[in-house]
Amino acid sequence: MEQNPYAAPQVELLDTRAPERFLAGGWSAGGLRLLAWLSLALLLCDVTTIGVGVLGKLSPQLGLGSLENWLGVLDLILGCFVAWRCTRLLEDRFLARGVRWPMLILILMSVVMQACSLWFEVDFAGPNRYEDVALYLMLMYLPVGIVQVWYAIRVLKIQLPYTSVKVMGWIDLVAGVALGSVILFVAGVLLGMFSAIPMALMFFRAARELDAAAG
Repeated sequence: MEQNPYAAPQVELLDTRAPERFLAGGWSAGGLRLLAWLSLALLLCDVTTIGVGVLGKLSPQLGLGSLENWLGVLDLILGCFVAWRCTRLLEDRFLARGVRWPMLILILMSVVMQACSLWFEVDFAGPNRYEDVALYLMLMYLPVGIVQVWYAIRVLKIQLPYTSVKVMGWIDLVAGVALGSVILFVAGVLLGMFSAIPMALMFFRAARELDAAAG
């Protein structure tokens, strides 16, 4: 049978199959779906923590400081766990390089920031309140923003990712720039929160991929 030299190729030009380290590794569809729901739970925890904090500032008589601290600790633990598992999935599924170190640094910074918020108080009502606020925000958010931009760039360099991974990378990049600017740190915090949505979609997509591979 003669072949048409001008016909479209009948084979895939790019190999988009999942790597063996993902398919035969320690991942399971059920575990990935659990991580997806935990990502959404993290977003809910973020929103609740901010809401309790704002309510506590507006109505000090409610005595919500202790609840805010405990929610912050829960948010930290859940956030660090989900972010680390996300990074490991990027390495195993997409063979991502250079994402582990910035994530480890971000986790360490998050722990330090949470500890400082529990053990130290900044007097925002004192005579030097403007200088205190500026110094506090620079020390807290400037280094986090720089490292988050580093992490986001590594994510955006991943070859043939899911769409949700690309969206997550761009959200992290913009959030990191906003945090690093200090002036836009509120926008950076809010954007960082909502990156949990594409992260959850990434976990759900990976779970479906494992289901399809299993047969």
